[in-house]
Amino acid sequence: GTFTFTANGVGDVTRYYYGETEQPSHSVDTTTPGGDASVIWTPPRYGPQWLWVQSADAAGHRSPAVKYEFWVNEGTPPVAYWPLDGYGTTSTTPGVNGHPLTITGLGAAATWMTGVRGDALYFKGTSGYAASGGQVVDTTKNFSVSAWARVDKLGGYPSVVSVDGVHSPGFQLQATPQGTWAF
Repeated sequence: GTFTFTANGVGDVTRYYYGETEQPSHSVDTTTPGGDASVIWTPPRYGPQWLWVQSADAAGHRSPAVKYEFWVNEGTPPVAYWPLDGYGTTSTTPGVNGHPLTITGLGAAATWMTGVRGDALYFKGTSGYAASGGQVVDTTKNFSVSAWARVDKLGGYPSVVSVDGVHSPGFQLQATPQGTWAF
């Protein structure tokens, strides 16, 4: 969330320190002496949280730390999840929350192999893929995606997760020829 620190009329505040302990170590500068400053900070867990804040002047003198308590709600469960644990020669893999995947090219372009944990879906080239029966992610709203994938050889931009769009994908999580990930 976004947290805004204010000087409450103290004109020489030039920096705020903030963090989870009584000796906050993160800092943000004000744009003008005595001004406000905002930070985007994600608490590490849900439940009760405490944010310690100190103001400081240009000479580095800090105020006593003040503790602010707030509550963070638990995150929402996944809309969909596909473990991609192999079994037999089936062309579908069940998904969580009613979004099964249909695997195209199973046998010729894709196969099940031993993964880090259990079996994994392995694509042999560019013609195999797995697709849901319809849109799972609403890209007009906040969303997150994640994947556990390994690319055997570099070249091109193989997509691991994507959402179709009208003229271009709504998003793509893909490997780059340099071996990094792009979104």
